[in-house]
Amino acid sequence: MGLMSLLFKRRASHLSLGEFGEKATVKEMKKMGMEILRVNYAVHKVGEIDIIARDGACLVFVEVKTRVNTDFSRPGEAVNAEKKKKLWKTSRAFIRELGNPKIRFRFDVAEVYFKNRFSYKVLYLSNAFNVDSVYPKRYRQNDF
Repeated sequence: MGLMSLLFKRRASHLSLGEFGEKATVKEMKKMGMEILRVNYAVHKVGEIDIIARDGACLVFVEVKTRVNTDFSRPGEAVNAEKKKKLWKTSRAFIRELGNPKIRFRFDVAEVYFKNRFSYKVLYLSNAFNVDSVYPKRYRQNDF
């Protein structure tokens, strides 16, 4: 691999599309009055949360799914049980970083429908799932 290819390495197209979806979602969330706290918060060997925001007194963990072709399913359907568990574990790590405050939180999903960089639509699903759907009796939101 030459020096030029190392310096100007192209990103995989799905990563570029995902980044576009995250930027479009951040823009939409700001319009909705939310304060963006973190983008791409990751915990090694646990998971990643695309966007963490504050909506009034509520902490918001957002998973962004961007698609070009929606012939088979909606983007949000890709947030399966395994992904929800990773989001839950990663959100707990973030809350621990804050000192474990008793704070309200929710999990949202943003579906970004992409045609081109000038033509896209963000469908924002507030409170898309809750902790009970991930771990029915083990944890509750009031456990913090």
